[in-house]
Amino acid sequence: MTRGPISRRAMLQAAGALGVLGAGGVLAACGQAAGGSAVKVQGPVTLQWWDQEPPAFKQFADTWLPQYINPNVVYFNRDHFQKSGIAFPKDDWTWDQLIDAARRAVRGAPPKPDVWGFTTSFGSLIKYCCTAIWAQGGDFNDPKDPGVFTFGRAENTKAFQWAHDLLWKQPFTARTNADLGGVDARQAMFVTGSVAVSLDASLAVQLWKDKAQTEWDVAPLPKGPGGRGERIAMDGYVITSGSKSPAAAWVFLQGVTDKDANKLRAELALIMPARKSQFDAWNKTAPTKNLKAALPTDAARPDPSALWPKATELTQAINAINGRLFDKNEISVSDALKQMQDAVAGILGPSAAK
Repeated sequence: MTRGPISRRAMLQAAGALGVLGAGGVLAACGQAAGGSAVKVQGPVTLQWWDQEPPAFKQFADTWLPQYINPNVVYFNRDHFQKSGIAFPKDDWTWDQLIDAARRAVRGAPPKPDVWGFTTSFGSLIKYCCTAIWAQGGDFNDPKDPGVFTFGRAENTKAFQWAHDLLWKQPFTARTNADLGGVDARQAMFVTGSVAVSLDASLAVQLWKDKAQTEWDVAPLPKGPGGRGERIAMDGYVITSGSKSPAAAWVFLQGVTDKDANKLRAELALIMPARKSQFDAWNKTAPTKNLKAALPTDAARPDPSALWPKATELTQAINAINGRLFDKNEISVSDALKQMQDAVAGILGPSAAK
C-alpha cells in the first residue's frame, strides 16, 4: 500500500462512508461519543500497546482501535536547573526530589517570584490530578470495577491532602495564569521561562517543539508510594454497528492504525504513536530532547472517566467539587471526598459508592 499524506477531509469522507468514527477517550467513552449503545467496543484496555494484528476483531461490526496516545509527562527548564545547581532528573527520581528541585529553582521572592518552581492544574480529577493521587497511593475506583467509587477510603484522604498541600501550602507552586505573569502553564514553560517544572501532557511537544523559546526538556514522571501514577488519554477509531460495509471498514481501520500509519503520525503530526514498535519515530522528532522519558510503561492507566458508567454526568459532578477543592480552596479534603461520594451515589445509586 502506498503511504503518504492524506487530507483530513478526504480521510473523514472515506471513514464516514464506511461507518468509521473518530472518537476521543478510551473504550466506553468511544461508545458514548458514537451514540451510546450504538457501539459495543471489543477488547481489553491494553489495546494502546498492540503490535500484533488482532484477527478476532474483524469478526465484529463494532470495533475500536487507538489512533494515538497522550500520556501525562513532566517538563523542566534546563537553564533553571543548571543555574540552581540541580541535577537533571533521572529515571528513578521521586516526588520528594521534584519538590526539592522546585523549591531550589525559585528565583525572586514569593508571592511574586520571577521564576516559579512548579505549576499544574488539579481542577479536573481525570487529567493531571489523578496522576498525583495514584502516585501517592490513592485510588478512587475499585481496581476490579471502575463503576464502583471509593472516595471515602483513608488512603484517598491522605493522597488528596498531599496534592492539595502541593498547590496551596508550597510557596513555589504557581496556581493561576496571573501567578505566571499573565500566561498559561505551557507558555510559562516554553516561552517566558517563568516556571521550572510543570506536570502536563505529551501533546505539548506537538504544539511547542518548533516555536519554544526556552531550554525545555522532558523528565520521567516521578515515583511516589503508589508508583508513577501514569495516565494516558487517547483518541481512537470506531466501526459502528450501523456500518453498511463492515469488511471494507475493517480494511480502512487496519490501514489508518497499522505500523506505517503510526510512524507517519509521529513524524508528521508530532504525536505519540499508539504502537510501541513506533515509539522511536516519535523520539526522533526532537533528537536533542529526552522524549524517551515521556514514554509510558505497561503500568499506565487510561483516563479514568473513559471506564466510568454515565461518564459525562459523573465527570461534570465530580470535577465541579474537585475544582472547589483544588482551584478555589473553598472546601476541605474531607468535605470534598464526601461530596464526591454522595454525587456518585446520586447518579449511579448507593451500591456504586463504597
